[in-house]
Amino acid sequence: DDFKVEVERTESTIIQGNVPRGEIFDSNYKKIVGNEATNAITYTRGKNTDAETMAETAKNLSTIVSLPHVTELENEKKNDLSIRDLKDFYFAIHQEEMEERIENHLEKNNINIHNFAYEDQLELIRESDLKRFDDDEINAAAIFKKMNSAYALSTVHIKNKDVSEAEVAAIAENAEFLPGVSTATDWQRSYPMDDMLRSVLGTVSTEKQGLPESNLNAYLAKGYSRNDRVGTSLIELQYEDVLHGTKSRLKTEVNSQGEIVNQVELYPGEKGDNLVLTIDTEIQRRIDQVALDTLAKRQGLSDSVYITAINPKNGDVIAMSGKKIVNGKIEDDALGIFQNS
Repeated sequence: DDFKVEVERTESTIIQGNVPRGEIFDSNYKKIVGNEATNAITYTRGKNTDAETMAETAKNLSTIVSLPHVTELENEKKNDLSIRDLKDFYFAIHQEEMEERIENHLEKNNINIHNFAYEDQLELIRESDLKRFDDDEINAAAIFKKMNSAYALSTVHIKNKDVSEAEVAAIAENAEFLPGVSTATDWQRSYPMDDMLRSVLGTVSTEKQGLPESNLNAYLAKGYSRNDRVGTSLIELQYEDVLHGTKSRLKTEVNSQGEIVNQVELYPGEKGDNLVLTIDTEIQRRIDQVALDTLAKRQGLSDSVYITAINPKNGDVIAMSGKKIVNGKIEDDALGIFQNS
């Protein structure tokens, strides 16, 4: 009975999920920065999930999902799949072969296994081994890299751009062969006003970039995860606490093998609060045009123009337009209003 209880024992862990950022509006509640909902494919790593299991799941998922990728073998400078990534995948899918190689190497060179780190073991994988990968295996390697970035009981996005309804349906149909893989809704920042004020609105980090190293500990102390998307400059950064929102909370049960057996939503999460600026986009649009017209007439004399409209009664900035000629083209430079002397 004691052994039976141990086998059936489960442990509960709380997993937090991301929510959309708040949106940014002008003074008349016209949207300047919004969120575009997209289909997403996610992976939640089990407590004791090993590389071999993940690699098998990645191979199964690669028959359904295609990830755009460029390997270091194809392009040394511009790639998203390095030789190290390919070696990690090769090691995971050729466990027996690698054990044999390692054993032979240790015997031949009289090395103790404790002095032979994982990085040393990867050196036994030759570039010719990697060149034997076919397109499906390289696609699986790209998926495996995403999965491998997740730590125990955390969730990462495998794909959150251009996910088709067919891919979503196929994942649901093949769930038993895809442990930890699920579908969800993600968001991407959108700009309904195109380039208006883009230079002062700021940027948001990608999931890959995650938290900035300079403020890592401060964000972690606030409950952020390392791969959370946060404001990295200007308005998006200044109002991060407002725009970020409150994460969802999932109670996750795992069995004694570390496999996820049940998930219950404790809190659905709450989208970030919206931000309303003092900017009036109608006036902003008109002043942008004045700036463009002025610059077009004075191209021979000046390479930039800056105009600010402020309410004299309370100091509210109603419009701020900056335009600058860069390589013969006029670009938004509203940032230059307070950064250029």
